[in-house]
Amino acid sequence: MNIIYRDFSNSRQEILERYRQGQHKGIRWITSLKDQKDADLVKSYIDNGINIRHVKDLLTHSFALSDKLFLFTIESVEDGKIITNAISSNDKLYLDHYDTVFETIWKKGIDVQERIREIEEGYVFNIETIPNPKESLKFYKELLQTVKNEILIMLASSSAFFRIDRNIGYGNLEKLTYENIKVKILFPMKVESQEQINEIITRYPRIEFRILQSKMESFIGLTIIDKQRVLITEVKDDAKINYTDSIGATINIFGKSTTLSYASIFNSLWKQTELYEKIQIHDKMQQEFINTAAHELKTPIQPILGFSKIVRDKVQDNELKEMLDIIN
Repeated sequence: MNIIYRDFSNSRQEILERYRQGQHKGIRWITSLKDQKDADLVKSYIDNGINIRHVKDLLTHSFALSDKLFLFTIESVEDGKIITNAISSNDKLYLDHYDTVFETIWKKGIDVQERIREIEEGYVFNIETIPNPKESLKFYKELLQTVKNEILIMLASSSAFFRIDRNIGYGNLEKLTYENIKVKILFPMKVESQEQINEIITRYPRIEFRILQSKMESFIGLTIIDKQRVLITEVKDDAKINYTDSIGATINIFGKSTTLSYASIFNSLWKQTELYEKIQIHDKMQQEFINTAAHELKTPIQPILGFSKIVRDKVQDNELKEMLDIIN
């Protein structure tokens, strides 16, 4: 679209002028807008007389046609460079066929202004599955270079905690905090791993770690970046320490509205850990108070018990003995 707008400027202006004079039906474009960058590009290209529609799934190749000419582009790679070849024809069979194709796709599309509004308001998302763990790890590391405000990570297990340390490195996450980027990590912890985990946590004081109190470990990991993107990672074999051996497919979701939902779940769990910590502190203080009170009461009670036993042994009156038994 960028190339067409730039290289066919004169033809476009001529067609639009004829359109304004009622001598032409105008120009229709079908394209696919995925993000704000695409939206900004299209907004700058919307001329009076150019009608643009968005379609989610387009054909692999681009084509253009009028009532007289058909143009089809083919891309290939030669010596590491992308080479674009164009085929043109005025054959009526081509024209009729692709006219039908165009009209079918056009009916599936929505007005591009509506799509732009969806993108700008965040009510849109794109989903991509990354089945290869090596590609997933590479993609994850590349994304860390793009974080601007915060990264929220919920790990599937204690093993996942050690996998992050081995494969991505908490040091790389700690570096982000020096750029005023918040890093929060939630994870369940096995008691037998507590000492080793605490030792790792003390090395990275700028990262906020919280322990999930759930006894059950899950089969997915969750990473939320800048409330714009979510990575959902399938745990294939939690016993393996290497990322590529333990991880299955990764789902990459880009979209504000969907990501905010996952961020809300994360923040709810994060607040639960805060509440749990407060309850633990309260229970500890209560137990300390009880222990202190018991000690302070024990000091005066012991001599009272001792003297009451001495007195009981000396009195002969049965009624007095019963009273001393009650005191004891």
